Amino acid sequence: MKKLLLLAAAFAVTFAAVAQKPVARTQDYKSVVATANMNQDLRGDNAPALPVKVSKGMTAPAYDQEMEVMHTMYDLQTNSGLSNRFYRFTSPREKYGHIGATCTGGVESSPSFPDRGSFYNYFDGSEWVINPAEVTRIEEQRRGWPTYTGDNNGGEWLASHSAGIDLYHREVAGQGDWREVAYPVSSAENTWPRMCINPETGTIHLIECEQRSVGSQYENYIYYSRSTDGGKTWDPQGEQFPQIEGHYSPIAYAADDYIWATPRAGVIAFALLSPTADAIIMKSTDDGNTWEKITAWEHPVPMFDYYTMTLDDTCMAPTGAGGLAIDENGMCHLMFGVCAVLFAETGGSYNYFPLWGGMRYWNEDMDTYAGYEGLDMSQDFETYLAELKCEMPIAYGFCFDGDASAVHGGGIDVCSYYRTFGPARFVDIEMAGPNRLLCAVSSWDERRDSPEGFVMTQIYLTSYMFSDEDDRWEQDTTWVIDRNMAGYLCGWTAGGEAVETDWAGWYRMNSSYLHEYDECIYPQVITQYSDLDAANFYVFYMMDSQCGLALDGEDQTEYIDNTIMMYYNDREFNGGKIPEEYLGINDPVEEVARMTVYPNPASDMITIELKDASNVRVYNVLGQVMDSFKVNGRHTLNVASYKPGVYFVSTENGLTQKFIVK
Repeated sequence: MKKLLLLAAAFAVTFAAVAQKPVARTQDYKSVVATANMNQDLRGDNAPALPVKVSKGMTAPAYDQEMEVMHTMYDLQTNSGLSNRFYRFTSPREKYGHIGATCTGGVESSPSFPDRGSFYNYFDGSEWVINPAEVTRIEEQRRGWPTYTGDNNGGEWLASHSAGIDLYHREVAGQGDWREVAYPVSSAENTWPRMCINPETGTIHLIECEQRSVGSQYENYIYYSRSTDGGKTWDPQGEQFPQIEGHYSPIAYAADDYIWATPRAGVIAFALLSPTADAIIMKSTDDGNTWEKITAWEHPVPMFDYYTMTLDDTCMAPTGAGGLAIDENGMCHLMFGVCAVLFAETGGSYNYFPLWGGMRYWNEDMDTYAGYEGLDMSQDFETYLAELKCEMPIAYGFCFDGDASAVHGGGIDVCSYYRTFGPARFVDIEMAGPNRLLCAVSSWDERRDSPEGFVMTQIYLTSYMFSDEDDRWEQDTTWVIDRNMAGYLCGWTAGGEAVETDWAGWYRMNSSYLHEYDECIYPQVITQYSDLDAANFYVFYMMDSQCGLALDGEDQTEYIDNTIMMYYNDREFNGGKIPEEYLGINDPVEEVARMTVYPNPASDMITIELKDASNVRVYNVLGQVMDSFKVNGRHTLNVASYKPGVYFVSTENGLTQKFIVK
């Protein structure tokens, strides 16, 4: 494990452009910084021309307990919170169920991507019906940012946007042609749709955002529409929520700041998360006729407008990443990322501190997090931890060397260009049963570096359960964790010293050595809901071999293949403990030790060492064989002619090792 510097060292990392957010700056401290121009249009078409590496093929080796779903080179799936893009149909009830999957995809002619749209695939209970390398968009014209769900009749619905919202429907999921449904919107400029369908009534609920240019600034307006007859008529149609409009500045909530929960117990609800306004839940118990506003985190300054107002002190604010779930009692559960922010000056700029942050759990039985109280950053870190009202351990960067050393000198090489800031990059939750909540979050993995030297982001899982003994929801700490973990969450003091927080109950999902150089982001959890304390679950996510987003052109500077993956649990778990035989948490070191590939990354020569003699093949990411030979002990291979990228060494007795040519 490399020696790491303290957080006090000043550094700058680049942060992605997001509409309606000010320019982020960094300073000392009380500062780890990032710079960004966040006051620009978010349509994703204004990226500079970049070199393109074409790769549509399927990865050669199979990942344990994972399947490939589709491929895309267009890599922006959200500007903030995650849209519902995957849905498991409850009938028919094959072992794995039937699942529909979509993403914003594009593989042709970056950066314009004329084929951009809602890429779609369907899982029939045994396999994905379309070859992942051949998935294309549903729409006839260029679209993006799909939201997808099933209905109570076995059909499926999808909404996406370009100039306005397009709505599509199929009577039977996975079969037949998609039919475009006329959707009357209040403005042709409305974008970023999010949709859910109440399974008890079949009512379609859809939220969208209109972004208006006002001089050099932008304003956002949230609209709501509802259809009780399968999209034939809409009532209301494009209305605003009076609980939101007029109570927050028009720049408070922006693109993708809203997250639907899976409807349950006759309740529908969505959350609004932003660093410049209250974190709120809008909840309806009568299928959208009336709405209640519930505040989970209260912003310290009402009607805050970063163009004209400042904050006197640093506070912990929501990052925009979060997940919302509804239990059988109709109670809402919210998990959301937080990060330290300081609005020290007007005019559209702020400071944020990427390593001072994490994730919070909240439900309706808990008090509101109030402005500074409980989320105050003005005190030292130990006091902050001691006074935390949050019941969940904080999901900082995950460290593995046992002494909670600061990641890469306090974050100098932490890639943070994902349009959400803080260490809890993307968060999603779902109910697995009446007493179990599953959560997936993407955060750093200190052991995993990209070839460019950035700490890679990977997926972590945890579970919350209702405790009869304590009469509250709390983290299930009995989950088995990766044996390679030292068992710490890491945070830092204002002076740069590292502190440790015990974190039993977290599981690193991408622990397989096949993910050694993979960035894994955008997790979404799907569960096979069970009344028992057991459930199958699935986590969808996007991975590639570089850190950052090519669309934003900072940490990642070229378009490469991104694979949408499905991680699946096909066994029941009981008592909170995930069976070791399922999750692949048997220490992979022993297997890897039977084959060693070094140096990694390489530029000219690699050495392959095998404990047992075997025929060996070297594949590229398209599954093409680059070389084949026999290794009896040690073999040296010249890879100078290989194009830069990811390759795999595979033996005839089932060993696979990934390496990178730089």
